[in-house]
Amino acid sequence: MLEGFQGTGSSEGWDGQDSPDPLLLAEMRAESQAVAEMMPVSLDQLLAEVFLTYQARSPEELAALMHRRYSPGATFIDPTVHAKSRWEAALAFFYPIQHLFSRVHVSGISAPQLELVPQRQGPPLLQVTVQSHQCYQFSRNNHISQQIFPEQSCREATTALLVDPRTGQVLRHEDYWQHHPPVRLPMAWRRLNCLCVTAVHRLLGWGRELREAEARTDQRLEQ
Repeated sequence: MLEGFQGTGSSEGWDGQDSPDPLLLAEMRAESQAVAEMMPVSLDQLLAEVFLTYQARSPEELAALMHRRYSPGATFIDPTVHAKSRWEAALAFFYPIQHLFSRVHVSGISAPQLELVPQRQGPPLLQVTVQSHQCYQFSRNNHISQQIFPEQSCREATTALLVDPRTGQVLRHEDYWQHHPPVRLPMAWRRLNCLCVTAVHRLLGWGRELREAEARTDQRLEQ
């Protein structure tokens, strides 16, 4: 379940001698908002579809959401994995959610914080940052899983999305969890962990299921 956006949209405070000119800060905010409004998709829809990927209940639903909202070369990073493509992110993180959890509830989504990110070439990209409360209800469908897993795991999360405003697609998705895990893995270990879990998930047949779902999605789009 996904609840609506909340919050005031105020930026993090500036203090001391590093405080920027209020007029300059207002101009930067206005410019970021103007770029966001020119996207082919609204910010509300973009964020809703991103969080729906956590809650998709079939490979077809996940494939359609990711095809629409993520660039093929999109990077996904959280405290445990570092995926370097849309498909790898789906196989390492989003699709396993359907198998491990019976329900995902995302609530308390803050108003998005916007920032323009300049590129060496081309127009600037848009960074969108939100906070949310996420609860994952484990699929405890047998005695063993009931002994191993708790009923649910909840966390406060910050999600930072780097978006191409020309397409409305996510180029980079980073999740930060407050207090989870207690020790952050170095980036190289997250990359290694991603390669290991995707290899295991392919052995389980999840890679084939995702590829077939993507092929069906492509066929529907071509019709």
